[in-house]
Amino acid sequence: YVYNKEIFENLNLEIPTNYEEFKNVCQTILDAGTTPVYEATTNGWHQVLPLFESGGLYQQNHQDLYKKLNANEMDLDDIPELLTIIQQLKECAELGYFGNDYLSNSVENAKEAIATEKAAMFIAESAWRNEILADYPDFDINKLGIFVMPWGDNQHIGVNPASNAYFINKESKNADEALKFFEFLARPENLQKRLDGQPGLSEVCWPEISGRYSEEDQAYIDAHEKGLVVQVAVNYIDSQWMDVGKDLESMYTDALTPEGVLETIMNRRDDQALLQKDPAWDN
Repeated sequence: YVYNKEIFENLNLEIPTNYEEFKNVCQTILDAGTTPVYEATTNGWHQVLPLFESGGLYQQNHQDLYKKLNANEMDLDDIPELLTIIQQLKECAELGYFGNDYLSNSVENAKEAIATEKAAMFIAESAWRNEILADYPDFDINKLGIFVMPWGDNQHIGVNPASNAYFINKESKNADEALKFFEFLARPENLQKRLDGQPGLSEVCWPEISGRYSEEDQAYIDAHEKGLVVQVAVNYIDSQWMDVGKDLESMYTDALTPEGVLETIMNRRDDQALLQKDPAWDN
């Protein structure tokens, strides 16, 4: 989360490190007249982050989890922490911690909500603060800090080594030319230009390019364990991301239970695996 340190300090709040502490923080902020968390469901993807960015928590509690999920030796309902997080999202919505308009909020309007201090927290990459500064130059972004999403008592920082990517069909007659283009994009000077041109990024996944975290952020990151996010390691998760967003919307409107959300995600994985003729799903 990106959070307003000033709001926390004025209310004598500490960074929450587990779900109960997070609830207490949210309730205190709500009682003070501010929306605790700006959540945006209309874009479809943002509400899904707590489920699959918490992969470090799942891996900590379940040995060889990703390998077993991809081998169809385990399923998502073998991860009780995942259902717990879905239930916690539902609880926080019902308690008013996402505000009154979260079902009509958009990610694009989060900058306004944080800059005007209508909301205290928002799930975002740390450099997202620079995007706020670009639109609200009078807002002091130094009053914003970061902390790990504590859903399910998670304290692992999610690591996502993937990003927007180019692909070329290996059977294409232009594969050689495409490879040269990829090599051009991967030159350090071009990767640096990409980072410099995107203020909302703190780093690119390339060892030659230094990140630009603040000292405070870097110290916080260094003090926490890291874990690979689910969507880049487990088959048939990323491909249904937007559908899961709709499932969560259905949960928020009582059309689905948390258990129903989990079952729907599992069924969709099975369908996609069978469609891909995945041999792990043969038996």
